[in-house]
Amino acid sequence: ASGSDDYYYSWIYEDDELSANEVVDVIGPGLYILLITNGPNGCIAYDSTLVEIDTTSPDINYLEDITLDCNTFEDEFFITIEAEGVDLTYNWQYENTLISSSETVEVIGLGLYSILLTDESNGCTSWGFSYVDADTLSPEIIYLPDLDINCNNIETETELEVLATGNDLSYIWYYEGEEISYTSITGLVGSGLYDVLVTDESNGCSTIGSSNVTVAFDVPTINLATEVLNCAKTSFYASPTINGPIDSIFWTFNGAYFGNDETPLIDQPGEYELTAISTSGCITS
Repeated sequence: ASGSDDYYYSWIYEDDELSANEVVDVIGPGLYILLITNGPNGCIAYDSTLVEIDTTSPDINYLEDITLDCNTFEDEFFITIEAEGVDLTYNWQYENTLISSSETVEVIGLGLYSILLTDESNGCTSWGFSYVDADTLSPEIIYLPDLDINCNNIETETELEVLATGNDLSYIWYYEGEEISYTSITGLVGSGLYDVLVTDESNGCSTIGSSNVTVAFDVPTINLATEVLNCAKTSFYASPTINGPIDSIFWTFNGAYFGNDETPLIDQPGEYELTAISTSGCITS
């Protein structure tokens, strides 16, 4: 205040006198009134100042935890924050090290990422956190047998089935490099190696399984000559030639069972039939 040095000061805040000095400590927001009295003549002047408080911290609108999977794990990946404030600055930390000062930060490892947001217009700050995890669990194949196809099972063993663990599985079967099926079961198209790619669509992770299909048809061969019975030759012992891994044989005479000796005695005219069964179930008569 200009004028005489004989001034008296009175600061008033919320109807209470705070100070009689030229300077007063701010104790809260609101209106501060100053009365100045001129001692010699008793004249009074007054003025006021309004004290406001801006302690609004930045408001984080978007900051999510992230799970990396087989679709994204090998790619560059970034965490993005969206926040409200007047003049924001960013400080990203990972494992107690400052790694970025921009709105986005590149993921450099798994774990906790923290960000300190500062509104430079008022100095107020906010902390945000994003946890980066990984889901790279591939499907586990629990059933995919090899198959041996022979005469015993050719009517029943006509397809391959794979069983695997996972959330949302898809399948691609390959035979000799060609895709042949897209379900958990595929029909057989020949002998050889069958591969199946099992993918968990929930995380993009895959597993490849293989099944070897062998086909063995050991069909027996029989050489059996026609014989003639007459007055000079009233009987004889049959002498067939049988080739192959034989499991069993049996004879029939005119359609009726005649025994399982390889060389039976033949003494009656008629039709004799020899049937041989191989170890793989193949039959020749």
